[in-house]
Amino acid sequence: MSLNNKDCLVVNRTRKSIEQNNEQDNKTGVDDVMENYQKNIVDEKDEIVEIDDGLVGSEDENQKAKSLGEDVFLEPQRQKNDGLVSRPARPENTRNYTQISGASQCNCTVKYLKVLNSGRVSATTLLNTYLFQYLVVGGGNQELRNLLQEGSRIEMQHSRLLGEAIVLFGGLPKLSNGQGAPWSARYLNYETNPNRIILNNIRLIEFYIRQLNIVKQRVPNQSLKSLISEIIEDEDIVLERFKKLV
Repeated sequence: MSLNNKDCLVVNRTRKSIEQNNEQDNKTGVDDVMENYQKNIVDEKDEIVEIDDGLVGSEDENQKAKSLGEDVFLEPQRQKNDGLVSRPARPENTRNYTQISGASQCNCTVKYLKVLNSGRVSATTLLNTYLFQYLVVGGGNQELRNLLQEGSRIEMQHSRLLGEAIVLFGGLPKLSNGQGAPWSARYLNYETNPNRIILNNIRLIEFYIRQLNIVKQRVPNQSLKSLISEIIEDEDIVLERFKKLV
């Protein structure tokens, strides 16, 4: 379908507006950008902590953990990650993810997986963030566009893997977090300035990696732990590529 003169005028005005906003944004300090974005991410109560609070003292879940010989659900620890572990990069075409084995119905595992798949900071959030950014970043930033395109493919894969795991542990892969709150487009950051996009994505991925590490410690199934470790490896690789663009 071709655009008429009126449509073309609207498109040109929109592009000009974005360019003007980007020029103004470049004058803003990096520290202000990071401080504001961090506040947007962590303002609300942590979703994993919400699940932990709900599980403490739950007889059914505690018994399930005992039967597995682990106490990860009995007294959940508020873990602090002091840094990211460096991992070797593996070519995407050789990636073989761990197959889940020994899965049985476990509501607590399902809740943690839903946080990773469709919580505020999740595979779904990263996927849609990258897609939006890819559409608004101009052709003059081809390296960034390529990374956003690749990142969206990786997050689509992660969402599929996490969704499959949710089903294996007795849940439904709905777009909602562990407390049943539906995923929302308000979780996205609609930044259009390329420099800010890179900085925002670095902070977003770092936060998601922390979530992944916490959940990996919470779940008792060893094959699921291995799968989450592989997802963390992917995220580390994408994170380092964004850092190289700074």
